[in-house]
Amino acid sequence: MAKGPLYVARKSIIPAFQWYLVLTFWLIIPTFIIIWDVIVRQHYSIEFYDGYYIEREGVFNVQERKRVLPKILGVSMDVSFFGYGDLRIDAVGKNDLYLDEIAEPEGLRAFLEEHFVDDETIAQYGKSSVGIALDE
Repeated sequence: MAKGPLYVARKSIIPAFQWYLVLTFWLIIPTFIIIWDVIVRQHYSIEFYDGYYIEREGVFNVQERKRVLPKILGVSMDVSFFGYGDLRIDAVGKNDLYLDEIAEPEGLRAFLEEHFVDDETIAQYGKSSVGIALDE
């Protein structure tokens, strides 16, 4: 007399991995992550005023930081092939400002050099080389 079943049949797990479910998982999740990243980037801004700047970021929990912007000695810029870039703003003291992945970095650099760069630096190095003044 047999105490257990002679044979047990189970369903295979292979049909559970249907191509459209796998594709959906690997495409939908990254798509949501990219959409969220785009939304976060749309809610980030830096506004420059005379002597200070305001940095705003956040979608649900909005953060606003107001910081003093002393005289700028130079602006260094790295631009990618796609048109965005990183800026390093060398200011008097320890108030250096690093901005990464900024749209239209050339325009921001021109604005900063025109409005905030120290006049003595321009006289010493010339307006065209202000961005590399500290690298020499």
